[in-house]
Amino acid sequence: MSLRVCTRLDQRLHAAAVKGDVEETVRVLDTGRVHVDCADRDGTTPLILAAANGHVDLVKELLEQGAESNATRHTGTGALFFAAQGGFLDIVTLLLDQGCKINQASKDGGTALIVAAQCGHMDVVIELLRRGADPHSAMKDRATAVFVASQNGHTSVVRTLLNAGAKANVRRVDGASPLWIASQMGHQGVVRLLLNHGVNPDVTRHDGATPLFKAAHKGHVEVVHELLPFKPCLGLLKNGESALHAAALYGHLQVLRVLVEAGADPGLKNDQGLTPIQIAAQARHYEAVQLLKEALTKRKETGQITPKTSPGPRSPRLVQSMSGSVVSSGVQSQNSSRGSSRNSSLGTIVETSPVLPRSVSSPSNSKPAQYVSCELSNIVDGGARPRATLATGSCTSVSGRTPSSSNPSPSPSISSEPPQSMIAALQKAPRHASHADVSSVKNIFRRTLASFRRSSIVKRNDKPHEP
Repeated sequence: MSLRVCTRLDQRLHAAAVKGDVEETVRVLDTGRVHVDCADRDGTTPLILAAANGHVDLVKELLEQGAESNATRHTGTGALFFAAQGGFLDIVTLLLDQGCKINQASKDGGTALIVAAQCGHMDVVIELLRRGADPHSAMKDRATAVFVASQNGHTSVVRTLLNAGAKANVRRVDGASPLWIASQMGHQGVVRLLLNHGVNPDVTRHDGATPLFKAAHKGHVEVVHELLPFKPCLGLLKNGESALHAAALYGHLQVLRVLVEAGADPGLKNDQGLTPIQIAAQARHYEAVQLLKEALTKRKETGQITPKTSPGPRSPRLVQSMSGSVVSSGVQSQNSSRGSSRNSSLGTIVETSPVLPRSVSSPSNSKPAQYVSCELSNIVDGGARPRATLATGSCTSVSGRTPSSSNPSPSPSISSEPPQSMIAALQKAPRHASHADVSSVKNIFRRTLASFRRSSIVKRNDKPHEP
């Protein structure tokens, strides 16, 4: 069991682990007054810090000094997890050779395989699978390695997992499938791979939204092209809308054109009695209105009749807007669409590594900041900055940004707090400028109000004196 950091020597050991300083580590451990597995308040040990920062030589030294390879932070994540997340294959191999548990899961169910798949580290995924990692392991929300790889657009990783026996149809607790999340995120290659693997193109999330609906709503025309040959539903869905309604709401002209050519009906009414043309008009997408009207006229000339479809259960008369406010269903807002609210962008993310926030002034392509122990004092840090904090959060279902190998789709619902230094800076920020602005507005209001009270203005009930 790891021991709590409490002395200067413990702090020196953690500082050496962050920097990868093997000589300093040996020097501190040789004093005999510090434990090799001393941990900070989050349970982070020197081995975890060394593995997270990719210091393979230091990892070797710590293991030789008797460090526990399976030690974990309070969240249940250990050295193997962070090595897999960083894509450090040599450290992953070294830890596994030392008997590290390959399927050890965090409190939220995240494993080394899941986090490697999320970050797109193909070589690590292959090694973990070769060593016996479970391709069926899932997080608490039932998101699997295939799901998070699909979410982040890692086509090769998805293919490798499927070839290893992973299931492509396992759905998250909200009903979202790998195909659904890949369609929403616009990952054409993943969508093509899953469809050719035999996945149902109309697998819906619990709110009734299909992959085609989400691709149309987001404007991913390439994904729409991939889905249409597999004959997805173009009519009303269980949420009372169609894919054409979703595209019309945001004026996605390319998607509208492709859907109409595939047979989608511009005159189809949703369960509120609105056609895609009316929705586009209310959202002021006039080019979309013109396109849909021309398509509807052409259908009438060719004798095509709007089919009678059953939309399933009627959706509520109030729909949730993207901003979280409730709007009347009689008049659709541009920001409202069932199955396309903020919750419809759900994604999954496993725990992020303990990393110091990037400096505001640093460029986006600069080297990522190193991981640090939250117990390091100002003295160890050189007195240049306050004590660092490690932001951790739960692995719940949420939406993501543009994915990359180093920055997987983040989660707005992660309950991480801003660094204390940032909070202190905000609390000390000058407020006189904003107060001055408010005072100016108040003065303008007072002068305007006074002008209406001047005696030169005749009151409504007063009559002018006759000569």
